[in-house]
Amino acid sequence: MNVVNAAVFTAGIVTAGEWADGRKLSPRFLIGGTFLAVALAGISEISEEVASAFASLILLVVCFRYVPALAFKFGLIDKKPAVWG
Repeated sequence: MNVVNAAVFTAGIVTAGEWADGRKLSPRFLIGGTFLAVALAGISEISEEVASAFASLILLVVCFRYVPALAFKFGLIDKKPAVWG
């Protein structure tokens, strides 16, 4: 997966997941997003393949964290998932 696409999808899922959990976007979201962008830019200068794999791993972790909350918010599952944090 392209590094830019993975970063954009990650930001979108985190934003929607925070909304689904009933939280507002906080400064830690902006700090974390900036850190992710800088880290991916640095890693992609060294190796595009490693940066792509790292971006995909981050996207996978974000999906495990936020997709259950989104599914509950949209009525796709009946049981509210446990929140991590």
